[in-house]
Amino acid sequence: MFKDGGVCRAPIHDMLRTLLQMPQDEFEVLRFAAAITVQGKSPELFLEMRYLLLMICVEMLDGQRQLGGEATARMLGVDRPVADLLNGMRNQLVHAHSGGGYRNAFTAWVRENQGVLPAMPETWAHTIDTEACDVHFDRLYFQLCERIDAYWCGRLGVRDPRSCRRAFPYSTLGDLPPAVAPAPDVVRATAGEDRHVAELEAALRSREAKIAQLEDALSRQGRAIAEKRENIKALQAAMRRNGIEIPGAPHAADP
Repeated sequence: MFKDGGVCRAPIHDMLRTLLQMPQDEFEVLRFAAAITVQGKSPELFLEMRYLLLMICVEMLDGQRQLGGEATARMLGVDRPVADLLNGMRNQLVHAHSGGGYRNAFTAWVRENQGVLPAMPETWAHTIDTEACDVHFDRLYFQLCERIDAYWCGRLGVRDPRSCRRAFPYSTLGDLPPAVAPAPDVVRATAGEDRHVAELEAALRSREAKIAQLEDALSRQGRAIAEKRENIKALQAAMRRNGIEIPGAPHAADP
């Protein structure tokens, strides 16, 4: 899963299709979190920044003012030690207590825990080097990607998620120069997919524009109807003052 930068990815086409078919009010709740998730997988950003964006997404979807270990464990379907590690790395990177970079962040987090490394479950054990007291941050990030994907699939009701492998170059804040561009064969392999995603995003923007146009047209029609009603009332009042019988109006009862 992690060899040569391979990364599991959610069935993005199915997810976008589901988002496009959502009622507007439901879509508005998820739109910003979905956009942050996409940016959290951008190869143009440092790995630490991508990690932080994905953890921001978790915090947004949780809806609480402060992201706790229990919430992270529940939302991502992980054990509490894993959730504590994810949150701890996020806190160290955000507040820059460690001076920046994932290695300094991990060292600071271990120090806060009195030098004790958590007992990680088997599926996450490869993210930490217990002998060297170090973190394999790329593996931790890719594991987080997989859990975020699983969350979105469950939230959107996308079944039988498909995964694919492709080159996923990355750099960290401790690695200079920045990330190397993808190999040409990778660009060719993903060009069609990127075009399809762009088409879906364009369709989404078009839908939002049409909804805005309809809302504006309905608003104008409502104002026009209200104005016509006021004009009719004023005309009827003038006719009554001049003793003109209004067709269809009820007659006053005879004394």
